[in-house]
This record gives sequence, structure tokens and C-alpha cells, in this order.
Amino acid sequence: MPGLKIRALEAKRLKIPLAKPFSSSLGVYKHVDCVAVLVHTEGGPSGTGYTTVLGGEGGAAMAAYVRDELGPLTIGQDALAPEALWHRMWGPNKARLRAGLGVYALSEVDIALWDIVGKAAGMPLNRLFGGYRQSVPAYGSGGWHTLTDAELMDEAQGAAEKGMTGYKFKIGTPRDRERIAMLRKEMGPNFTIYVDANQKYNVREAVEVSKMLAEYGVAWFEEPVIADSVDDLAEVARKSAVPVAAGENAYMRWGFREVCARGAAAYLQPDVGRCGGITELIKAAAAEQLPVAHPDQPGFAGITIGQLSGPPHDPANSRRNVVTVSTAKLDFDRPSTWTGAIDRSPCGTGTSAKMAVLHARGQLKLGEPFRHEGILGTVFTGHLVEEGSIGPFRAVVPTITGSAWITGFATYVVDPDDPFPDGYTVGDIW
Repeated sequence: MPGLKIRALEAKRLKIPLAKPFSSSLGVYKHVDCVAVLVHTEGGPSGTGYTTVLGGEGGAAMAAYVRDELGPLTIGQDALAPEALWHRMWGPNKARLRAGLGVYALSEVDIALWDIVGKAAGMPLNRLFGGYRQSVPAYGSGGWHTLTDAELMDEAQGAAEKGMTGYKFKIGTPRDRERIAMLRKEMGPNFTIYVDANQKYNVREAVEVSKMLAEYGVAWFEEPVIADSVDDLAEVARKSAVPVAAGENAYMRWGFREVCARGAAAYLQPDVGRCGGITELIKAAAAEQLPVAHPDQPGFAGITIGQLSGPPHDPANSRRNVVTVSTAKLDFDRPSTWTGAIDRSPCGTGTSAKMAVLHARGQLKLGEPFRHEGILGTVFTGHLVEEGSIGPFRAVVPTITGSAWITGFATYVVDPDDPFPDGYTVGDIW
């Protein structure tokens, strides 16, 4: 399978009326505006992505932008290379993809592409991204300003009846204290309460409100001030009596990097339908959580290749994997460097690296057989021969065997004096 060529892309606006209008500090809403994107491949699966906004007519603008501007850039391209396609769409549209509806539109297409990747691999995306968790806690959310006290209680109790241990509601009304006191009294001390201000306050007001929230054990204070001012958000985070949550209106990895660098939130809330899609979600998480530098050569830093690993399809194998590869040194000011692809037939390097990581975690013993399958059905086998060291660093010596499809070529020159800058094959004379 050399790739999955995209043959068509559809963008559909779905304007969904609400049975009853509701409101928050941001306004009154009478409908939900959604845009669904469907990406179709030649002889392969289709993918679906979507995003949503409350009220307004933004859906019409997003659908037109996807259909007329972003969509044509994907036709004929490989759907299994979402990283490359993300940059192909973003590069020429960078001036219009700073934030807002343009990034929403990009996110929809990116989600649809990752949907295809997951279907082609036969795995859910959480498995492709490492499968660290198979379940996550959930909380109920709503609590609009227009709800009566009885409706607010019904909503919170309904969340608890579904097994949720927390509930988030909107603040910014003259009756905030009464509503919080009622929820705490009726739901009990062990039920988690979160609040969302929807950017209602200035810094001084937010700090004062936080003191009242702390009286009732509120777990987080979401978007207390305007999301665009990280300075204000960071000041509230320093002075607030309860932890601050933010990120719903942060865009791209750079937006989250600033929030993290400034200590502006204790809880990050990326919205995959707004932040730039799954591609940007991965980078935002990796950049903040996994700083990488070579221990001997600090000039080699950053993540350029990522291995996504999960359970095998064939029970005879140990793990299933796919590798994402950057094919140029990234320079944000040079669109020609925004390239990358999925290696659909990863082989020996990734297998050796995976065995080393598993051994370091105590999950693979010396001499224990290891079978590594790719999404095209290729399998590399091997085991760790012995432990050793490279300078002060612990190391292992692997042995591997297998075959792989050639899906692309790349040259990495590490040392200008390297006698084999184009690599080597069996038969080279050292």
C-alpha cells in the first residue's frame, strides 16, 4: 500500500436549532453551528472531522474556506501524511490562520485525516499515540445562566447518576454564591465542582471571585479573564485562591507554549477542533512534556521522529507501530521546510529503539524475543544480546532481522567526515 490518495473533500454546515436558548457571559445562543468535513480516498477509507461554535454564522464561513481554499490543496495527496498536509495547508494560508475561524477550519480537515490514519492502521488514535490510558474521568458540563435552580440541580444530579464525579457550570451572574452554595450542599463534600467564567472579569475582579470560590472547594476557575491576554491570565494564576484552567481559546502549539512558560494555568484545556487539529495537539503536548537533547551533542535537540506504538493485531507479535518523520529542519519562517510524512513500514532503527526503551522500563529481558509489526504487515524480529555503555550512559546491544517496504528516502549527515554519508549496505568494506 504505497499510500491513500485523496480523491475528494466535502465541507457541510450543520446549523442546529436549540429547543431552548441558553446564555453565558459571552452571550445568548439559539443554535449550534457545526461544520463537518469528509475526506474521501481512492479505494480506501474516508475520514470525518468536525468543529462547532455557539451561535452566529461562522459555520458558513468555515465551510466555504475549507471547500474553496484548504480542500483543493489536499486533492491527490497522501491521506496517510497528515503532518505534511497540515503544513501544505497552513503554509500559503499562514496570514489567515493566526487564530479564530481559519484555525477551526484547518482543525476539521486535520481531524478527518487522522481519522483515516486510524482506520488504515485498524487502531483507535489513543493507541496510535501510545495508549497510556484506556479510560479517562469525565465530568458533567453546562450550568448555563438561563437555567433555573431546579434545572441546575437536575443537570448536576444527572451527571452523578451517569457515574461522573464532577460538574462544571457557568458563573458571572448576581447569584453565583447562592448557586454554588446550593450545589455544594446538595451534591455533598466529595463531589467535584468546577466553574467557567467565560472571560467575564478583569484581574482584580477575578482574584476577588476566586476567594469566594475557595470557600466552597471549587476545583478550578476556568477562563477568568480575556483569553488573549496571557499577562492577565498569569497574574490571576499567581494570585487566585483556586487553580486556574485555560486553553479552550489557545491556538497552535505556540499559544500553549506561552501559557505554560508564563505559568498562566494549572490545567490546560486544548480543544482539538480549535487549536489546529490533532497534529498540533500532539506537538503542543510533546514540546511541553518531552524536552529532548542528545547527551553528548546538545546541538541535536527537539523531536523530529516520533514512534506511535500500540498492541499488535497478530497475537504472535509483541507490538504494533508507525513512525512519523520530519523530512527537513523546521524553520517557521521558511514554508519549504514544513514537510513530514508517516513511515508506513518502519524497520530496524525503531525496533531497536523500542527494545531499548522496554528494557529500561524493566519490560523486556536480555534474550527475550521481540516481534515488531508495522501497519503494512511487515514484521521485524530481534532480541537484546547484552548490556553495555557508551561513555557514562547505559546501553544495550540488539540483534534484529526483517524486511520492509521502501516508502521513501532520506539522508541524514551527522559528521562531515563520515565516510558513508549516504548510508551503507551489506558488502561495504570498512
